[in-house]
Amino acid sequence: MTHKTFIFIHDQELLLQFEQNNKFKNLKDYCYVFVGKKDVSKISNLKNVLIARNFKENLEDYPLFTAFTGWYMIWKNNLVTTDYVSLIEYDVVLSEQFETIIDNFFNEDCDLVGYVPIRLDNYHFINNNNWVRSVLPAIKKIHNLDVKNIIDSIVKTYPDSFWSSTNNITFKKEIFNEYMNWFEPLIDEIKEDEYCGHAQERAISFFYLIKNKKMKLTSGLIKHFQLNSHGTQTHHVDYDESHKKLINNKI
Repeated sequence: MTHKTFIFIHDQELLLQFEQNNKFKNLKDYCYVFVGKKDVSKISNLKNVLIARNFKENLEDYPLFTAFTGWYMIWKNNLVTTDYVSLIEYDVVLSEQFETIIDNFFNEDCDLVGYVPIRLDNYHFINNNNWVRSVLPAIKKIHNLDVKNIIDSIVKTYPDSFWSSTNNITFKKEIFNEYMNWFEPLIDEIKEDEYCGHAQERAISFFYLIKNKKMKLTSGLIKHFQLNSHGTQTHHVDYDESHKKLINNKI
């Protein structure tokens, strides 16, 4: 099966450091998707860099969607051509066995893989209104689904269930297309919400739970630094120290 990794990033200096230090050398086929409107003068001619705003179909006027603007661009421009695709944020460290392990998952007929599982009954999944205040009404309006009732029912029946936090996901190609088609009608409903990126992140789990997709949740394949680039998280980040760890670290 064929596999490609897209890495979503918005800082050209960090991208150049990643390349200089061969941060992603264990990936067989990868490229960067540069989102946002920052300077790209040093990277615009690199063969493994896609500048999202240069594509006709893009969502770059809504940067609070964070990495999802890159997802949207590669989907709308038909750039996902492999059997499965990894969508990875820049602020991660990958296990050296990352590709080998997920290859095995997809050989066993997995639909998608998540990397930072958290329990469904965690307050920050659907009970913290900041993250879901726009997306839950949008799903009710567009898809006529009461997500909170569905999740509450799952938790009651399967109390040890988990959701896949962060926008680091590997999809089978057809499942990625199905998710994007399911989510696209929600974009106009939530795009003005400052927490729309967090809403979309949760919507991935809403989708796979509602649609009963074969999700493989893993621990230890990705370390996510959560650098909070748009300032919409509620945690403190030591950027200097985190960036140092990002350049060379391995799991």
